Amino acid sequence: MSYESVNIYVKDATPTGGVLPGVVVKVYSRDGKFRYGENVTDVDGLAAFLLPAPEAYQVRLYKFDTAFSNPIYIDVLEAPVENGFELYGDPFHHPQATDPRLCLASGFFRTASGSVAKNVDIHFIAKFDPLLLEGAALLTERVTVRSDAEGYAQVSLVRCGQYDILLEGMENIYRTISVPEEPWVNLPDLLFPRVQVADFNPAVEGGSISIDSGDELVYDVRVGTTDRRWLPDMTSDVLWSVGDPTIATLELTPTDITIKGLTPGTTQLLAVRKDTSVVSIPNTAIVGVPVTIVVS
Repeated sequence: MSYESVNIYVKDATPTGGVLPGVVVKVYSRDGKFRYGENVTDVDGLAAFLLPAPEAYQVRLYKFDTAFSNPIYIDVLEAPVENGFELYGDPFHHPQATDPRLCLASGFFRTASGSVAKNVDIHFIAKFDPLLLEGAALLTERVTVRSDAEGYAQVSLVRCGQYDILLEGMENIYRTISVPEEPWVNLPDLLFPRVQVADFNPAVEGGSISIDSGDELVYDVRVGTTDRRWLPDMTSDVLWSVGDPTIATLELTPTDITIKGLTPGTTQLLAVRKDTSVVSIPNTAIVGVPVTIVVS
């Protein structure tokens, strides 16, 4: 018997799916009585183990809102056989509204202990006046949804509409949401949006720009949020800065950034969220920044 490297790759089972990071992978003896190890898949969907061979094993996978056909059995063989296994999961995919005037918001809720939050009531109170939608009278009464036994809830809302929200357990927190002009949105992101991406036009290739001293470059910039909207003012919830203001400086408007080269050197265009009240785990940075500025 020898110890062999075992690579377990976890992927999305759908035809267009990719790898699944953040999946807990546990390896047991074939009868499930002894656990050999536990790992979490990385950004490539890989969980690596060192296991005795030849031997048969039972593998169990877990990730919140992803379904797996547990247990899964694998046979690990001795070298020169390469022990690589592709296992598949079925992650939750948001349903989409069939009515082009509506957005279907759906998602999951958990308690402070991490378990599913059952029977949580969420109230949506329209902020718009009664109106006609495709010839039908759209009333502004309160809409209430309740999470099911899996902590899942969904609701159809009018695209581009605004609603006041009353969330059970957080009655002391006042929130107003803006519905995106999209067929679907993740409901927790709609309730607690964060700045997600900065999009530059012209595109910043390779995350770096070059400029001569005394010259300037102008970029149209859009800032997108996790609730699938583009903010009308890119400075409203983002604090822009230059790492070394002696090398380059900025001029900002609601829609563009002008970068001026001052002295030769290298610095960075930085952007951070102004609103830090919503904590997200993992706490990802804004996509698209920082941008390296090379002044010659």
